[in-house]
Amino acid sequence: MKSLVAAVCIGATTIGRSVWAQSEEPSELRVDVPGDRRSRAPSPSDLSAASSVVRGGELKTPGADAADVLSTIPGVQVKRTGSSDDPATASVRGASGAQLPVYLAGVRINDDVSGGADLSTLSLWMMDRVEVFRGASPERADRLGIAGAVFFEPKLPRATRVGGGVEVGSFGRLATWLGAEMAAPGAGALAMVRRERADNDYEFTTDQGVRLVPGPSRTIRRPNGDSETYDTWSIGRYRLNDEGAELLVLLNGFRREQGITGLGLFPATRSRSQQRRELGALSVRVPCASGSEAFERCALELQTSLLEASQTLTDPLNELRIGIPSIRNQGERLVQQARLAGSPAGPLRWAATATSELERLREERENRLYLAAHRQVARLAASSELELGSDVELLLLGALACHRTFQGAPSAECSELESGGRLGGRWRATDALELLGNVSRAVRVPTLSELYGTSPLVHGNPSLGAETGYGADVGVRAAAGGQNARIWLDTFAFARTVSDLIAFKRTSLGSVTPFNVGRARMLGTETSLGTELVRHIKSELSVSLLDPRDTTPDRALRNDFIPFQSRLVLSDRTELFAEPALAALELDRAAIGARLSYRSSRVADPAGLIVLASEFLVDFDWTFAFFDRHLNLRLSVEDAFDARVVDFVGFPLPGRSVYAGVEVWWP
Repeated sequence: MKSLVAAVCIGATTIGRSVWAQSEEPSELRVDVPGDRRSRAPSPSDLSAASSVVRGGELKTPGADAADVLSTIPGVQVKRTGSSDDPATASVRGASGAQLPVYLAGVRINDDVSGGADLSTLSLWMMDRVEVFRGASPERADRLGIAGAVFFEPKLPRATRVGGGVEVGSFGRLATWLGAEMAAPGAGALAMVRRERADNDYEFTTDQGVRLVPGPSRTIRRPNGDSETYDTWSIGRYRLNDEGAELLVLLNGFRREQGITGLGLFPATRSRSQQRRELGALSVRVPCASGSEAFERCALELQTSLLEASQTLTDPLNELRIGIPSIRNQGERLVQQARLAGSPAGPLRWAATATSELERLREERENRLYLAAHRQVARLAASSELELGSDVELLLLGALACHRTFQGAPSAECSELESGGRLGGRWRATDALELLGNVSRAVRVPTLSELYGTSPLVHGNPSLGAETGYGADVGVRAAAGGQNARIWLDTFAFARTVSDLIAFKRTSLGSVTPFNVGRARMLGTETSLGTELVRHIKSELSVSLLDPRDTTPDRALRNDFIPFQSRLVLSDRTELFAEPALAALELDRAAIGARLSYRSSRVADPAGLIVLASEFLVDFDWTFAFFDRHLNLRLSVEDAFDARVVDFVGFPLPGRSVYAGVEVWWP
């Protein structure tokens, strides 16, 4: 596929309707419950779904990454494999990372090797907000995820200014960024670049965190964990005419080169990884008719997105046991979309979307092409929202997609016909109390790597079928209080079943092959309780209970708990703040926050023989904003009491870490 820039110049490309929504929102998210000032309001784009929006200061905390942010959302658990620069995936309501579509600027970034999205490649420094939908996917998603969907939305140009920042921290972390944005009536542009490096040389014990056999252990410093990352952004907005037609262009480039520490008692010392992602978009939106209310009545959006991503592993000493000195996987995805949406006279809102997708996965072994697999997708989706009086809203969403997956000559027939849908509802019992519910059906088609393999040790299975999930949830959303004291509550109970789960089984000595062999059942509750007192103290508690069971017929193991899923997860963040703080020093905001996180024990293997201990972490952060927020100073301490935790059996996580950051804007 040609270069990213050439593709952007050739066609109309897009970052999706989610970015348009950002340009239309006020600076603070409006919550439908009057007077609600919660820090994590439900998404205003889909108020019947179980959702949370994170924005503002929590995205700017020094040292925080995408995995940190998502781990505080009820119903979300994160699986790490080391430092913040090492792969991490999110699990929502007990689902796998492959069952959760993740979007960056409206573009799905799940790869076709693991099926999941690597959270470590999503930097927060340019994010305006993160929206998490649990269980039910919104209409704007191009996949109805079995577990929901996550959207990372970047900042858009809204002022004329230049800025820069520096962040330093434990284990050799140093990050610098520089940027500028310009805004004028009907136009705006933004350009940002960030460089970050780290040694990631924290200490760990050679027992891998799980002592199956008592014996001597020693503490060593983590070798070959260094990383260097570059992240660049360019965004432009332009109003095409007086009728309100708009054009939006976006480019994002991500590069990371790092060492791989490996597994086992003898960490790797020469293995390296190179990751690259290029994302380009250009979007056109026009009203169907002229007039000041044209967009509200009807709008046409023409969208195309291009994503290129690759990962190269080099293992000259065979320390990773991949059997060859180097392997490179490269994925490319081109998506074109046309969406027509409107709100005619009356209580009905509707949307219809047609999508065409081209996808390719290439695998090179020792610089020689070994695999080239392709996928073509044609998708139709439609949704409608109906208001029944002033108190009841119903949402109906349906989608049908034809997947053609092949090597060599294109296939004329659908190798997989995917259908999904959702029925949602919201009832306003009072001005401060809402009842919500959703039922849904979603499908995950096998990745190209599951169909055709990824290495000599991991074979493919072209006969794989899609995973199918059915889910339902009911919830209550409430708020009460006055000017000096507020309390709000979101709570949901859910159930989900998944059939034809893809699992790997050994088929020959030293190799595995995927099969549709699994079934699972998830039950649980999610609760978020928040308070704000005298406009100076804010606290938000999230509690998640999960019962994840493997219900595969004829299962040979007695243990039926799904690995790496904790049954109880707690997170509480309390902040003491003053805004404005001290006029004499032109201190606009001063805040100190503390976060407590608890995660119960979890099994780390299907047989349930290895159990990872429960975790309890305490983090602190401080924020000082001066001169109309043109100067911002931030400090954070993660794992303040140096609790030693591991994840994914043998991957040690960093202990106590200290980070400090300075951000300056002019004028």
